[in-house]
Amino acid sequence: MFAAVNDGYVPITDIDVGCTPNFTTTNHNIIGGAKILDRHVASLLWHGARFTLPCFDAVELNGELGVTGIGGFGLGPGEQILDADMTIDIEYSFLYLNLKPLRRSQTFHVRALRGSDNSFHWEYLQQSN
Repeated sequence: MFAAVNDGYVPITDIDVGCTPNFTTTNHNIIGGAKILDRHVASLLWHGARFTLPCFDAVELNGELGVTGIGGFGLGPGEQILDADMTIDIEYSFLYLNLKPLRRSQTFHVRALRGSDNSFHWEYLQQSN
């Protein structure tokens, strides 16, 4: 699961989230690249408020090394994930000023690291505005 916090002092509203997963498989197939957009994920977030990002819907883990579905794309028999990363775009307005020129956005990058138990753990990479 992914969570975000409003660390600004002004409440934000009309929050949209886009998740773009990318996976490389053992057969060297690259799956993903399509943004999965969820509009109006949260209507109002005060300073310090937290909300869950819907990006877990983009990746459906099957409890093994692989993935059973990636945004509607399945893997072939015996195919496993080698590498994974995701771009998360959050767009919002300041206190109901929901006009396109006034909306702001932030982009976050995460990647999956394989743990000693062969499960993947997401790691935050960088933020770009």
